[in-house]
Amino acid sequence: MTTSSELELLMERSKASGAEDAAFFKALLDATIYVHVPKDKRQFPWRFMRFRRPGEAGMLTPFFTDRRRAKKSTQRVARVVAMQGRAFLEASRGSTVILNPEDTPCCILYPEEVASLLDENYMAPVVGLGVDEARVFACASGSIPDGLVEILIPVLRDLPFVDVAYVARRSSDKPQDPGATLIVLGGDPRLAERAARALTTVLQRQAARFVAGVDMAHFDTSQPPPKWLTDLGLQPVFRRSLSSVDDEASNPNRN
Repeated sequence: MTTSSELELLMERSKASGAEDAAFFKALLDATIYVHVPKDKRQFPWRFMRFRRPGEAGMLTPFFTDRRRAKKSTQRVARVVAMQGRAFLEASRGSTVILNPEDTPCCILYPEEVASLLDENYMAPVVGLGVDEARVFACASGSIPDGLVEILIPVLRDLPFVDVAYVARRSSDKPQDPGATLIVLGGDPRLAERAARALTTVLQRQAARFVAGVDMAHFDTSQPPPKWLTDLGLQPVFRRSLSSVDDEASNPNRN
């Protein structure tokens, strides 16, 4: 059983280095964590208390590494209950959960990641990449890696907040950076991170099939697409508005 102090230490190591993520999430499943449950089941019939945070599209279910944190942030309508990490995640499947929500940064796990952690003991590492849109950072892909579209389509079909997807290439002017295949998603910007992490959860396990890396970018489909994307003249490999997805053979960049 992982103690609260041990879990806190592993969490800090994970924040400092993505290489420590696996150890932290493995310990999280066996650790005792603390949750808020309603005092009044008639007013709040769901099992765990939830809240909405600015910038997030849906409700978040909080949990905590120790009882002190949980009590500090509780409301009058909630009480604190101790649970095993795995039992909590199983009971909250389908929800977006947030660990120690008052921390900066805090750990948010989306439903696709929770399912992967519970079912396969796997959590895909995600690293943010900053780009200068004033400079050319994307180009048309000479060819789409074999099997990539076939992996993307089933995942995207299950993400209703993704409207369209393109495959391009991220260029680089640094000799040590060979660039990468670039998946460009369009949809609700509030769910951009969830979309990227849902795809990453699947693609990371298929990494050996693709010689180069795979990066992701996102744009808001309620606004005109970014100029750098329209300049590429790409055909989508997926579009929500169609009764069926575009056949990847229709992409003129595919060999």
